[in-house]
Amino acid sequence: MVALFVGKTPFDCCYVRDDDLAEWVEAGWLRPCDDLPGVDQYLDDIFDYNSDAMTYGGRRYGLPYYTDFTVWLYNEQMLEAAGFDAPAQTLDELTEQAIKVKEARVKSPDGDVIEHPIVLGFRQNVTGFGDWWSLNYASEVDLFDDDFNPIFPDDEGQRAEKILQWLVDGIHKHRIININSLTMPDIRENIAAGRQAFCLMSKYDVEWINNRENSAVSETYLSQRGIPETEALHAKVIKMARLPSLEPGQHGTLGWTRMYSLTAHCREERLLEAWELMQFLGGKDATGDYYTARRWFQLRGLGFAFISLMDDPEIIALTEKWGDIKLVKELSKVARIRENIKAPWFPDFNVYYQPEIQKILLRQQSPRDGLGRMAKRSLASLGVMAGCLQKTPEGVIFKGWPYEPDLVRENVEYFKRQTNINVAYEAVSGNYHDKMVALFVGKAPMDCCYVRDDDFVEWVEAGWLRPYEGLPGADEYGDDLFDYSLDAMTYEGKRYGLPYYTDFTIWVYNEQMLEAAGFEQPARTLDELTEQAIKIKEARVKSPEGDVVEYPIMLGFRQVITGFTDWWALNYASEVDLFDDDINPIFPDDVDRRAEQILQWITDGIHKHAIIDINSLTSPLILDNVSAGRQAFAMINKHDLERVNSREDSAVAESYLRARGITETQASYAKVIKMAPVPSIEPDQQGTLGWSRMYSLTAHCREEYLLDAWRLVQFLGGRDASGDYYTARRWFRLRGLGIAFRSLLDDPEIIEQTEQWGDANLIKELSKVARARENIRAPWFPDFNQYYQPEIQKVLIRQLSPRDGLARIAKRCRELKKEWT
Repeated sequence: MVALFVGKTPFDCCYVRDDDLAEWVEAGWLRPCDDLPGVDQYLDDIFDYNSDAMTYGGRRYGLPYYTDFTVWLYNEQMLEAAGFDAPAQTLDELTEQAIKVKEARVKSPDGDVIEHPIVLGFRQNVTGFGDWWSLNYASEVDLFDDDFNPIFPDDEGQRAEKILQWLVDGIHKHRIININSLTMPDIRENIAAGRQAFCLMSKYDVEWINNRENSAVSETYLSQRGIPETEALHAKVIKMARLPSLEPGQHGTLGWTRMYSLTAHCREERLLEAWELMQFLGGKDATGDYYTARRWFQLRGLGFAFISLMDDPEIIALTEKWGDIKLVKELSKVARIRENIKAPWFPDFNVYYQPEIQKILLRQQSPRDGLGRMAKRSLASLGVMAGCLQKTPEGVIFKGWPYEPDLVRENVEYFKRQTNINVAYEAVSGNYHDKMVALFVGKAPMDCCYVRDDDFVEWVEAGWLRPYEGLPGADEYGDDLFDYSLDAMTYEGKRYGLPYYTDFTIWVYNEQMLEAAGFEQPARTLDELTEQAIKIKEARVKSPEGDVVEYPIMLGFRQVITGFTDWWALNYASEVDLFDDDINPIFPDDVDRRAEQILQWITDGIHKHAIIDINSLTSPLILDNVSAGRQAFAMINKHDLERVNSREDSAVAESYLRARGITETQASYAKVIKMAPVPSIEPDQQGTLGWSRMYSLTAHCREEYLLDAWRLVQFLGGRDASGDYYTARRWFRLRGLGIAFRSLLDDPEIIEQTEQWGDANLIKELSKVARARENIRAPWFPDFNQYYQPEIQKVLIRQLSPRDGLARIAKRCRELKKEWT
């Protein structure tokens, strides 16, 4: 949508999330609707939290598409089995109930004992931790004041801290909250299967959970009572309740809204027609009925924002089949939107606070310290936004994401000493892509910046980046760059960047585990890898902590913004061409149907041979697992090999060195985790996935600073005044970041350092065969990136065959290409 808005694509109205409303209004992309005919008829019939979500700066920008809030769910049969006849009102009561359920050895319909009765949603995702907000609002916590200043951790009664402490105790002290709450994407499915007794859930999902077509709990309940599908589709076994709070009598929950809005460039001649469509979809139809809201509820159970619909007999009857209409009405009145959702820095906060809370839940920091860090970050964001109103700083304005900002400042200071050129550097926190888009759209002064290859084409097409052809020294670098890196920084024959860093995917294996299973060399083919993994599994190889390695292989198929790099790497290792030169999909009928063979190999590894951990679909901890010796094989970023072989970060390396009496003063690394070419279908195939991060000039780089900005880009991404690749060398020396320049890989210092933890010759070899994602230059790549990941996951959990899954992805590619042409 950002690309469509920036490109001024004609459209009159659209969906808007409450998360995006403030940003899109501030960017000038949405038109208020409070001056249009008939808008007043809705004002008094919309719940407060929905009305608040659709209002910004005192003006109304939408009508509701759907809305919902978080509810507390409990398995009534499990609660009764533990001796309780009513759900907990407080968190302390919930602790007591969960302990009793645990002690009662209650079982799921599959016969599994419920070891951890509670599961919650603390998996990092784009929408944030809804369960954290809900628990706070249930205890009537105010996290922010009206000016978006954080009140926590010294909110009234320090309730926010107490709630986090309850969560920590539930995970570690009482062991009633499943630790997989930090990674699990399928809470709904677990509750429906009866694997947990309690959870927080979107209200409209209650219908799904109590539907016998989806739920083993409901099906078991109804079938045991001889009730056929013709008599009942739902069983109200999973009950709704008010959210447990710190004290009885406290009420609240988190609510959210999706809306229909008019665009700011809605064509004047279509304005009233677009408004009429909006009213039909988000308000009343020509007969005065809330037709669309009613239909969404009937067919999909989607929540609605209209107070009067709660008293509709049909709505009541449908709700009572699976839920509790009185409770739905009650919670609709006390639901609250996230207090800081309208702050311009909300996207930054949303990215920052999730890992901070996870650190608390893992006991890496105390609840008070974690909340203090989050509050400090919020205040810093407020200061940054206030600073946006200050006068333009002197010198070259340079912005980047906040990776090691202190090291960046050191590099910039060295540049200043070399050149006497002043630089105003800013580390842009949070969601870098969205924040930078807002800065570009707002024409904030900026001369150069970091760019990801994922975003490169979008930003060029939007007119935000400037090619550097014709600038002094521009021709010096081409011949010394690896092909995949040069390719990543070039668009339609023009070069737009110099490398910040570059890297590629490598195959790693635990040498000791391989030897324990009787092998001297790593597998070259996927079939050989299957054999090796089976032998390691049979050998009952153990980690340094003494745990048997049940699943020797872990791969990266967790949905993330950067996509499934392991999928690309496995395809490129087998020399698969997924797209042609015009970015048309070749799969699933690529040469020898290799893409299909690779997915079948992964599927067999998970389900047939049980050598690939199913947590490959959810776990963010691959590096940690390899370092801890919980897996024998994985694919990782090449620069992360330094970490997994460092005794400071790796139990495997520390155990190896300590067992041989080698002290920290004698060695910091042990090359126990070895790198190898990515295994392929045939032994003579080779390749891997490569990617690049770059420094680029902006299209609105100020003319008087152009040459100074270019000198800075060359210093950071090329040579310094002495002719040395100073910055690239320094990043490698201090953080192991990948190098795009061929000549540096022959540098004795680089080779010596690499050989402490890696293989310099193999790095050179893989740098020559690494490939960028073939469709990364397509304007529809971001859409593809969102679509293909869940489709691949469906293949890996056997909901689709590899061929059908690839065919669906190919079809979507063709549709996207047509839409964007």
